[in-house]
Amino acid sequence: MILAALILAAFWGQSASAACTGSGLSWSCPAGSTDSDVNSALTNAASDATITFANGSYSWSSSIQMNNSGAKGVTLICASVRGCSVTYSGGGVFYKDTIAGTSSLVRISGFVFNGSPGTAVIWLYGAGTMSKLRIDNNTFQSQATGSIGILLGETSSASKFYGVVDHNIFTGATNFMGFKNLSGGSVWVTGQQGGGNSMYFEDNQCSFTSYPDSGTGCVDDWLANSTVLRFNTVTNSRFVNHSYCHGGPYNSEIYGNRISNAAFTVAPNYRNIHFQGSGEEMAWGNQVEDNGNAIVVQHFRSDSTTATSEGSCNSLADGTASIDGNRTPIATYRGYPAWHQPGRDNNGTLKPMYLWRNRTAAGAMVKLQLNSGGYMDQEYKINRDYYEAVSLNAQTSPTAPFNGTSGMGFGTLANRPATCTPTPEALDSGQGGVGYWATDAGSWKSAIPSQGVDVENGVLFSCSAPNTWIVHYTPYAYPHPLVAGSGTVADVMPPAKPQGFSLR
Repeated sequence: MILAALILAAFWGQSASAACTGSGLSWSCPAGSTDSDVNSALTNAASDATITFANGSYSWSSSIQMNNSGAKGVTLICASVRGCSVTYSGGGVFYKDTIAGTSSLVRISGFVFNGSPGTAVIWLYGAGTMSKLRIDNNTFQSQATGSIGILLGETSSASKFYGVVDHNIFTGATNFMGFKNLSGGSVWVTGQQGGGNSMYFEDNQCSFTSYPDSGTGCVDDWLANSTVLRFNTVTNSRFVNHSYCHGGPYNSEIYGNRISNAAFTVAPNYRNIHFQGSGEEMAWGNQVEDNGNAIVVQHFRSDSTTATSEGSCNSLADGTASIDGNRTPIATYRGYPAWHQPGRDNNGTLKPMYLWRNRTAAGAMVKLQLNSGGYMDQEYKINRDYYEAVSLNAQTSPTAPFNGTSGMGFGTLANRPATCTPTPEALDSGQGGVGYWATDAGSWKSAIPSQGVDVENGVLFSCSAPNTWIVHYTPYAYPHPLVAGSGTVADVMPPAKPQGFSLR
């Protein structure tokens, strides 16, 4: 009996420290595998390999160097959702700074991360494009305030990432940044609204007990990228876009989210959604807790008190800066259209912001707020640079509550007004104009979201010329194709849908 026990103990001891094994496309790592074991598997795995981690605990003192796989695609996945608990010290967990030519799927799924990273738990960057990235069904917990869960990009290389961050949980006693998109460099592109060349942050939960770091959001978006935030639940955090001086995101779409930052130490529910200027922007179907400042657009260069506090691109848009459109008379326009201002694309083409069905949990309408002061009123005007729904109620006829004159409305296509008003500026002819969200058009949404606020399928029309409606915007397919299973890897199950408010 004693001999048998010793043999069994020796067997389990060897199993606990056994290296990852496999060949070609299929690898497995037993619980307790070290960072060296995993890095060795990454080095030897074929492109598009799946490395499956057994349920259990892992303790890593060094980062998993995904550079070992070069430009190869790879899936790192736990055997069951959140069945792999990873503790770490020093740096982050998964790290990759070579992404050029990575066209195959890169996926990280099913882990629970415990600890505080030096920079980020998952940090991917480098010159080039990663065109199929999915980070899903992970939990990031108990990180220090000021740390980052997922970081894409950095300031010295113009990386591009396209894909989805979905069904993750970011949680702790104090808030930290769940997802920071720092990719894209400084060069804007145009025409990405509603498209696949974006990073999608969907069906995630950011849930914190307190909110001591008032400048940190659940999602923080910098530099020239396109980021779409949809169907997320955010408690004691918010969404933040940074300004033109960081390159500025050229496209931001925020819809179907439930957001509350009641524990914010400065002002409860202050700027739940904060657009700090630049590019094409869309915000609709969100539930926020309004204090008169819940959805905000800021345009730094319109105000002398902020235009010279933003680093390398300091300048006031006042009609004298050569980078601006400077329409005349100057006293009326004050530089309009300003370089990289809200509601303009890379070419300076008008792309108005549209807002509809943003509301509180109690059902009150939430309207857009603008930073006051300076030339904001001249450079960012309602019914030119942005259009807001005239009511929370759907159309009951083609003339009520929206009659096509100003603002926008929503309802069935049959109740869209027959007449409509285009943009007031002749130089922007064919762009913008009043809007109408047709709830019975389009089929981009094929499932009920597991988080956030459910919204109906629909298509946004804009008025391109007097009494002429054209399709302006259709959201990208939901669930994201990588979630829906268009890749080669079977998907894990998302967390259960919470009960709560929905829009129909």
